[in-house]
Amino acid sequence: MDGHAWAKEKGGESSTDGPKARVIPKEVVPAIHVRGIQNISVDTAVSPMPSNVEELVALMKQPASKFTHGDPRDLIRIRPRPLCNICYNLDANEAPSNSSAWAQHEYLIPPGFPAAHIKITVAEQLLKAARLGCVTCAMVAAALGTFVPGWEKEETLVHIFTAPDLPVVVRLLYGSLSTITTSQSPSEFGWAWPEGAGMEFEIQVTVQDPTKQPIEFEVYRCQTPLDQLTVGDLVTGEQIKHIGTASCVSRHAASLGCFQFLKNCVETCMLSHKCSFGGHPPKLPDRVIWVTAPGGIRLIETTGQKKRAPYLTLSYCWGPVSSSTFLTDASNLQTRMAGIIYTDLPPLLQDVVDIARLLGIEYVWIDRLCIIQGSSTDFARQAPKLGSIYGNATLTIAAASATSENDRILVARDPKWETFDLNINETTFGKLHFQIRRRSQLLGKEREGGDYGKVSTRAWIWQERMLSSRTVFFTESGLRFECRAHSLWEGFGEGLRGPSWSAQLDSVSQAGWMGLVEEYTRRDITRASDRLPAMAATMRRVTKARGWSHLWGMWADVPVDTLAWQAVKYTGIHFKHLCTVRPGFYAPSWAWASLEGPVSYANVKDMDTVNDTKVEDLEVKRWDLPSGVIRVAGRIITRMIRCEVSEYPGAPAIEGVVEAEEEGLNHRYTMVGLVLRQPNDTSEGMPIIPDAALKPWTGIINGETVSTVIRVPHGDPVPEKSWAGECICMMLIRQKLRCVVLLLGRSRRVPGTWERIALVFGPDPACWEDAPRVVLDIA
Repeated sequence: MDGHAWAKEKGGESSTDGPKARVIPKEVVPAIHVRGIQNISVDTAVSPMPSNVEELVALMKQPASKFTHGDPRDLIRIRPRPLCNICYNLDANEAPSNSSAWAQHEYLIPPGFPAAHIKITVAEQLLKAARLGCVTCAMVAAALGTFVPGWEKEETLVHIFTAPDLPVVVRLLYGSLSTITTSQSPSEFGWAWPEGAGMEFEIQVTVQDPTKQPIEFEVYRCQTPLDQLTVGDLVTGEQIKHIGTASCVSRHAASLGCFQFLKNCVETCMLSHKCSFGGHPPKLPDRVIWVTAPGGIRLIETTGQKKRAPYLTLSYCWGPVSSSTFLTDASNLQTRMAGIIYTDLPPLLQDVVDIARLLGIEYVWIDRLCIIQGSSTDFARQAPKLGSIYGNATLTIAAASATSENDRILVARDPKWETFDLNINETTFGKLHFQIRRRSQLLGKEREGGDYGKVSTRAWIWQERMLSSRTVFFTESGLRFECRAHSLWEGFGEGLRGPSWSAQLDSVSQAGWMGLVEEYTRRDITRASDRLPAMAATMRRVTKARGWSHLWGMWADVPVDTLAWQAVKYTGIHFKHLCTVRPGFYAPSWAWASLEGPVSYANVKDMDTVNDTKVEDLEVKRWDLPSGVIRVAGRIITRMIRCEVSEYPGAPAIEGVVEAEEEGLNHRYTMVGLVLRQPNDTSEGMPIIPDAALKPWTGIINGETVSTVIRVPHGDPVPEKSWAGECICMMLIRQKLRCVVLLLGRSRRVPGTWERIALVFGPDPACWEDAPRVVLDIA
């Protein structure tokens, strides 16, 4: 490859948004000296051997573009640096333990791609290696000092993630590595062991400082123009050629570079991928905003016109709704259709109009303007069309940096995301030139859907992203493009792409859907009644792709696993109910949608990771969609729930972990007679996490006096005194050493049926050895 080809491959355009320069000080990195010319080899068949060091230095300082003997890297070589046993020269092929999992989660790379996760547990090890001459340890230390001055004076851990042709990611954790030695049965880790069995083992765990969040940044080689490169730059660059390249991110979201990036992403997708429905312009939604209409902007109706054209959709947080909120309702519909003055639009919508015009797109669909607000009839007509509205759009704009319509997205980038130059001067040949920048997403976060601010907390926006063929996130740190083929951050290296989070619907597995439900239930929604409608179009898309039958947010095709959700445990000091019962009836008790709050499938997914066959013990015999009642067959036992209520004095906040906890009541729930195999769990009963707050109830159902345990209805007070009540336990899934159990109480809403009150993971299956198998209905 000649010098010009090399420059073209690495990118030859300079950026007007140049990085800030930082040269590693001498006290951090010792000078790299040449020991005569013994470290250099020159192909004398092609180039005459320099007679002394001065001639060699002059040769290395020549512009690379004027080198007349071919590619200087083929002619002049520096001996490889000695392998550093701390950073392994940031070379994945040299690191002792390779793991490509992190790289495959973050980038589209082939299976078996070499990647390494290097852990440095003592900061002084890194600094000592840098003082002894390790260039890459010095680079990492200097980069850490740029973002976290004084990091080496605290108890920290440094993790380095490296792979060929990828930027090096450095993670700084506050904490230490601790080794635990034990000879007890490790039930506290959720492992079930045969009675009396045990083993001695050691576990290394990272003990993090809960008050300080991890920090990640990436180091990469620069895409330097050919006319700025010297022969020495190319030759010394061979020492770190395995480190990937990237480019600067524009400092303003309205820059020409941002729009060029966005335009290229959309055009590449439309020409090369199959992300859109059909190969022709889409049919416009029933109403759209015409941003290039004669005389300005106006709302138009296209019903019955079959008009086809590219259009944008907007995904954003509405923010508080007031009398001044810009929307369309029955009172102003005709006014909106007559014309909309640009300056009357809120700042966010002005930016969306500007983006559409710059991209040459005439139409925009915005829910607040194109669905008549306050009209249940129009919402009912438009809601089933959301899948096609977002799926057919040329592009969805996700206003990640905005919290309401009054925030702009075409703004200057926050200074903390600036790029810095990192130059390691080599006294004889030239310099090693890197750039460093802080990462806005920790490694692995993209796999969970990413954290893009307020838009990542809203349930409706979850669906909008799932349905869109192409989405661009306007974040504080840069643009992120996602289609159903790949994802791409502004500033990624040439050809570097990431997986698409939204594409998983096309081939989603049951385990994958469980993960999506977990993410969805963590999101906020204004109206509890919207929880199922806000994912209905997504479920229809899965039905179309997988052929599954959906009801109440769950799948009839995998009934047992889909029933095995559990309320998320509170991470604070005392017990706190994170899920609450919704007002009215929105879903049957066996569906997670009957509650408002986060749920988890972690326990049932964990059962698939151990060498213990999972058996479905419960059989669903009938689903009744209109009533929400399911008929099941399974083994049951009757047990007592105890709830101990005590006063809680409160606790101060722990920054980054929990908020301050006011004094109040602490509820501790246990199941009497339902135990783990470990004998130490029998004394006080088995702790349980109920779906929501529970209470005992006695009343008349079908003429019979019944005592049972129920979820505390919406608006009712939670018991302030300790209590005990009876329920039935129905085995859902079993393994040899543990099982998953549904706890059920009598239903007051549908007489003759039962309602779910909790799911328990881990009891001993031996409790059901003599249990009868019965058929009952759960409402």
